[in-house]
Amino acid sequence: ETEKYKTNGIKFAYNQLGGYDNFTTTINKLIVEPQALELLDLSFNELSTIDPVLLDFPNLKILCLQGNNISDLHEIDKLAALPNLHTISLQGNPIEDDDHFKCYTTSKLLHLKKFNSAPLTKQDKACSHQHQGKSKKKAK
Repeated sequence: ETEKYKTNGIKFAYNQLGGYDNFTTTINKLIVEPQALELLDLSFNELSTIDPVLLDFPNLKILCLQGNNISDLHEIDKLAALPNLHTISLQGNPIEDDDHFKCYTTSKLLHLKKFNSAPLTKQDKACSHQHQGKSKKKAK
């Protein structure tokens, strides 16, 4: 059996990944404590979705998804179940073209402190709260 690494971060950037097949299995084979994973870099691949398999890593704090093919803003909703996620990078994805991209993301991921490498400002947080209010009104 292959020796496992004791680490809390994995970088799979620039690997032409188009999906999440065997993702959890692969991570379980690579690292000693997969549940302790805090940093996951999937930048510059060919991912078009955010797979719920990422929820298998509840301690994830930093998620790098820049330079992929994510085009549906609602893909971000899946990450709301990660309570420790405080940093996300999504620049270079088609979802950036949506005018509400940043506001929507910060309204869904309530624990964010950094978005696309920049700290969130008071203005960003106000936009997030405003967007949350609109979402609740639509739900009624």
